[in-house]
Amino acid sequence: MDAFDADVLIYAGAAGHPLGKRVRALFPVEPDSMAGVGSVLLLPEVLAKPMRDGSVQEVAALAGLLGRLDLRTEVARFITNNRRDFPVSISDVEVTLRHRRRSRACGVRAISSGRGSA
Repeated sequence: MDAFDADVLIYAGAAGHPLGKRVRALFPVEPDSMAGVGSVLLLPEVLAKPMRDGSVQEVAALAGLLGRLDLRTEVARFITNNRRDFPVSISDVEVTLRHRRRSRACGVRAISSGRGSA
């Protein structure tokens, strides 16, 4: 199961954003299908700016994405573009880094060492 960072969801909510297209492709085409998991902290982090800016289309797109995430604590893969805060040394979950400049994802595999969940 995949977990999504706020940054990649924000890009996914932006119409025409190249990274966003790749992130949206991870969501199943069936409208009621769950796409993965996320933290409850995604809600204010993802929605605050577009709501403040009055961007109705972006809020609707983000709400649609967020509505397809299960808010749980254990995940198998975390998708982010935040290389600084999610280094290769993380060993509890697979971190998949999505790059802004490249058209392909760079997977960083980290196998759980039994230290708990991210």
